[in-house]
Amino acid sequence: MIERFARMQVDDLSEEEVLYCRRVTMVWCALFLLNGIFRGAGNATYAMSALWLALVVVLGLGALEQTRRNAEDEIEL
Repeated sequence: MIERFARMQVDDLSEEEVLYCRRVTMVWCALFLLNGIFRGAGNATYAMSALWLALVVVLGLGALEQTRRNAEDEIEL
């Protein structure tokens, strides 16, 4: 891809310039790949945090409801 951009500027590239462009293209591809991996890991971490929060809220509300019921049962006795 970098080679294509370079050829828009210069019609004839030397072999060294073509190799350089290909190396730069590989570096950019690696950066995009790493960015995608880290972004995916970040999204997964966020999703797991949201799932954990939902679980804690549901369990906490269930525990509060059970405590309320136990308190009502004690009052009736």
